[in-house]
Amino acid sequence: MSDRSEYSLNVGPADQERLRRLNELYNEETQAFLVKAGLQPGMRVLDVGCGTGIMTRWIAEQVGEQGVVHGVDASEPQLDIA
Repeated sequence: MSDRSEYSLNVGPADQERLRRLNELYNEETQAFLVKAGLQPGMRVLDVGCGTGIMTRWIAEQVGEQGVVHGVDASEPQLDIA
């Protein structure tokens, strides 16, 4: 079993490009799923495993100024980007 304190994902330029491409491939489906699940303005949302915050930012746009989004992740370097 791995030590969770050692969990980390790289966040260099190549890694950022990989995340951008994953976003292009999957976020449309994820966004549609969240809307179908009932995501709407004014909601309070917890994004567990938010990574660099790509989806977290989109969720924040959906819930608007009356809503709240909290993103958490085990990777401090990714949270620094988020």
